[in-house]
Amino acid sequence: MRTPPKMGEVYAEATFHGRGGRTERIRLLVDTGSTFTCIPAPLARELGVTPAGKVVLELANGRRVQRTVGDVDIEILGRRMPRRIVFGRPADASLIGVDTLQGLLLDVEPATHRLRGRRTALAVTPRALRLIPATRKGRAS
Repeated sequence: MRTPPKMGEVYAEATFHGRGGRTERIRLLVDTGSTFTCIPAPLARELGVTPAGKVVLELANGRRVQRTVGDVDIEILGRRMPRRIVFGRPADASLIGVDTLQGLLLDVEPATHRLRGRRTALAVTPRALRLIPATRKGRAS
């Protein structure tokens, strides 16, 4: 039996599709304050995720750490797309970051502790930008 989420916490099931048909489904904390999705490095390696480089991350406590990143197909609520992930270390939380949420067109429903699919993506057109008044020193010009 799962422990119910704490106030404001949202968890979701995500399936990671790796090389050679290898898949892994895990339950992750949804963190709208994190850019990337983070999974344990051993799992990323088992899935055959190729390291694509390093990124410097700023943690909630302000400390900066460097981590390896790579790309893998992530599926949540039947929506699947390649996303950048962080190879997490043992002390790192496994979580779904905002890049994955936006890429899969998912919104967080804090009242129900669930994710919800969106039908459309958000975009700003050049015409819409012209309609936004320019500001100068906090005042519209």
